[in-house]
Amino acid sequence: MQIAQYPNKSLLTQTSPISENEFGMPELKQLVTEMFELMQKAQGVGLAGNQVVGCNKRLFVMDAGNIKEAFINPVIVENSEEMVENSEGCLSVLGVQVLKKRHKCVTLKWKTVEGKEKINKFEGLPAICIGHEISHLEGKTIICDLSKLKRDILLKKSSKFVKEQEKLYALREILKKRRNK
Repeated sequence: MQIAQYPNKSLLTQTSPISENEFGMPELKQLVTEMFELMQKAQGVGLAGNQVVGCNKRLFVMDAGNIKEAFINPVIVENSEEMVENSEGCLSVLGVQVLKKRHKCVTLKWKTVEGKEKINKFEGLPAICIGHEISHLEGKTIICDLSKLKRDILLKKSSKFVKEQEKLYALREILKKRRNK
């Protein structure tokens, strides 16, 4: 399992709802477990279904502000009028920060892995994270609303960052092998 990187077309595609017969099934539970592991390994606070290569399901996982939860078929019920502006990063556009306005409070309805319906109001970091992940589920990334020029500049920056990270990873693997000899 790996995280899709922009401009992977799955990131620009609206996700498909999880069907009723998938709730409670081992495959869904495994997907959620693996998404949490992938998100934590990448040091993120949220990960949407379509950020995972080969997965176009309407769900996201979040571990932000003391809330660790899988949100399946989430729907925003209400947004606050008040907005907050923050610098956001994205696991699918590495090495880039974009100033985004999000709703300060979000009321969300979703289902659990077992299919139980929940509704809750979130604010602060969880609300911002929910707004970010819902955007992903709708086929939008943090750079979609930018001008082509700004987007191109940030994509070059992201590409350079990814290449540097790949080099660091390769060096770590070499050092690990040397230590194990």
